[in-house]
Amino acid sequence: MVNLTDASRQTLKGYSGGMKQRVGIAQALLNDPKLLIVDEPTVGLDPEERARFRHLLSDLSGERVIILSTHIVSDIESIADQIAIMNAGKLLAFSTPETLLEKMAKAVWHCVVSHDEVKELRRLYCISHSVRRSDGFHISIVSPEQPLPNAVNIEPTLEDAFLFHTHSKSAAGPLSFKSLPINSLPINSLPINPSSLNPLSQNASSATPSTTNKDTLEDVAC
Repeated sequence: MVNLTDASRQTLKGYSGGMKQRVGIAQALLNDPKLLIVDEPTVGLDPEERARFRHLLSDLSGERVIILSTHIVSDIESIADQIAIMNAGKLLAFSTPETLLEKMAKAVWHCVVSHDEVKELRRLYCISHSVRRSDGFHISIVSPEQPLPNAVNIEPTLEDAFLFHTHSKSAAGPLSFKSLPINSLPINSLPINPSSLNPLSQNASSATPSTTNKDTLEDVAC
């Protein structure tokens, strides 16, 4: 399942970061849990290992509930069907990726500005993307209102949605959301018997490095 058969004769010390992550997943699956929680599982992995790890989680999700905590939006775009956005311990949003993007339909803007204008706009708005081109800086601004007369509305991304909810310069206006109580997550509706959950062993935890963060994208990045 974790594709480590060819490396079975190697010592764990010689495994790459991605291979160690897969060992941790294998250890966590020994008791066939119905709930699997992974925290920042792809930190430090190269693009190939990250893609392989995402495929693994996608395959496993058909048999159990997986809660994935990460700041890397590409890790969740292709595998998460429910996303919770949290900031400073508060639940800001919980819905499907499609719903998050629908609510952002009129909240992301593209425009071309000069270097000096970029500096001022960064002070006033949340800029989610910036690229220097021959005609100036092409930027994406997350804002519920049109920031500049020449700004054109564009399709939002999940990263835009996260920044909209968590960034103080963009979380104002008609599209803003109030913090939700943490117990609003439908945990009780998950097909899990709490008494059947077993904590991961210390070895499994150490085989899967994690990073503790207060501001995270759960399940499911100024």
